[in-house]
Amino acid sequence: MKLFIQIPCYNEEKTLKATLATIPKKIQGIETIQIVVINDGSTDNTVQIAKDAGVDHIVNLPFNRGLAQAFKAGVNYSLQHGADIIVNTDGDNQYPSHYISDLVAPIVNREAEFVIADRQIHQNPYYSQTKRFLHSIGTRFIRFVSRLKINDPVSGMRAFTSEVARELTFVSEFSYTIEMLIQVGNKRFVTSEVPIEVNKPERKSRLFRSVSDFMIQSSKVLIRSLILYRPLSIFLPLSFLFCLGGSGAIMRFLWCFFHGMGSGKVQSLILGSTLVTIGIMVFFFGILADMVCSLKTQLDQMQKPLVTPADKSTDKEE
Repeated sequence: MKLFIQIPCYNEEKTLKATLATIPKKIQGIETIQIVVINDGSTDNTVQIAKDAGVDHIVNLPFNRGLAQAFKAGVNYSLQHGADIIVNTDGDNQYPSHYISDLVAPIVNREAEFVIADRQIHQNPYYSQTKRFLHSIGTRFIRFVSRLKINDPVSGMRAFTSEVARELTFVSEFSYTIEMLIQVGNKRFVTSEVPIEVNKPERKSRLFRSVSDFMIQSSKVLIRSLILYRPLSIFLPLSFLFCLGGSGAIMRFLWCFFHGMGSGKVQSLILGSTLVTIGIMVFFFGILADMVCSLKTQLDQMQKPLVTPADKSTDKEE
């Protein structure tokens, strides 16, 4: 089996060397290990450090495209070069690279198709109580959407088979972590988790400006994913709320009407009728979205997504 370890990097000259240093040279069940550094428009010495470390491939993106685009470029490149298993880890050395062996083992042993590293946030010394609380809330919601019992859904260290990689499609420009997990769960891939310990952060995250920004961006991804993969879970509750409010307003009008006060309560009848109409429309939008979702699933089963070339990819020898 051929393993590709991809490392998206944007100005990681201070940490990349440490990330590369502990990557296993041999893993049981793996014949070939290839390291791919995705240079996401770095302006420092990231590329030179990667070359000096002897990485097998460097994928150069001409400008900083963001984590999601860098991840996709790495996956495409790995598939084009015959990867059987792909491992993604970060260039900031948050995830100790020696855990890659543990991450790959369930796939090699045919026990899983997708494996994610669990940073054990509840006891992680580098996470504040506020972040732990927000993480637990987000985790519960992502579990509902993805139908997976995952403890650390936003962990960037993950391993997956080429079959999983070929089934992935991304819409978000923010991050791949949540969207990928939702697709893995809805496509019923066998999933596993490996507990790990993380290194002390060397810098603040570049993915989001603040915790509130992260929550807003993640919420957008979750809502979009719900509409794409479980539309009825959004449209049916909305339809129910509109119809409930409309019914309440209509009942108020009827009560007043039968008690001789209906002439002054026509507004309630108009409001109630409008809300019920909107509720019915939302219901049918949900049915239509669910039909589109089912059609998309059938099309995905009939044909696999094409692998597109990565932007200006170069091997280390070039």
